[in-house]
Amino acid sequence: MKKKVFAACLMAVAMAAVTACGAAKPAGQSDAGNEQMTEEEQDAMGEELAGQADQMAEDMLSDAQAMEDDFLDQVTGEMDLEGSWQDETSGRAQMEISMNEDGSCTAVIYWGGSAFETAVWEITGTFDPVSGSLTYDSAKQYLHVAREDGTDSEEDETTTDGSLSKVGDRLLWKDSANDYEDHFFVKDGEGSGYDGYYVNEEDDTLTIMEEEGGFFVEVLIGGAYYEGTLTDFGEGLNGDLQGENDETVPVVILPEGEGMQVRVDGGEPLYYENAMSAME
Repeated sequence: MKKKVFAACLMAVAMAAVTACGAAKPAGQSDAGNEQMTEEEQDAMGEELAGQADQMAEDMLSDAQAMEDDFLDQVTGEMDLEGSWQDETSGRAQMEISMNEDGSCTAVIYWGGSAFETAVWEITGTFDPVSGSLTYDSAKQYLHVAREDGTDSEEDETTTDGSLSKVGDRLLWKDSANDYEDHFFVKDGEGSGYDGYYVNEEDDTLTIMEEEGGFFVEVLIGGAYYEGTLTDFGEGLNGDLQGENDETVPVVILPEGEGMQVRVDGGEPLYYENAMSAME
């Protein structure tokens, strides 16, 4: 970064110097209609243009340094990792980070697939404030399966590699199991409070993601799929969602405990539990 800034400034100085040299003509040479400049006048003009070039380079270097410092503040330095994080990219993942006595941290990511199956990553590593990231190469990844008889199991266990990186007040997660796609997490309490992935007893799912101007919602109700954008009216979300056959239905979503209450077209409320809580 610093080499690029320095090179850009050198180029600016060189361009300004060329301009100064072009503007100062040898003694005895004159433009049509202009009086001949004396050697002293040429020297004075050259010094003035050189001073302007130096000031221009200094200003450019100062501006570039300020931009670099601001960028580095966003992606490096200490970060308070401990706590609950919500995936704002897909709305389907949640992460819990705890600090260990040796200074390392453990991050557990839950990616809801249904009421009975949740993909889980258990990541351990040390956050490096210099690079602004935590890298890992042996995270435990498996599928948590909950059965109706109350038993559960861990299936398809494997290991993955990836990273958690600071981007302002967010964390960027990349993992080999997801082809290193970008997934941004925001810390709970800093988001809307609605974003998340929820399931009900019938294995229907509800996904809420904040977007500009409202909240994009995808919901299964009795196996029927609806989607659309709802608005926040202060106590919850409301608006119309569109079904697979282009029909629209009025929907109201209200927070309830750790989940959401969904009411469709004035009908009975349906409760969708936070997917992470559902697997505990």
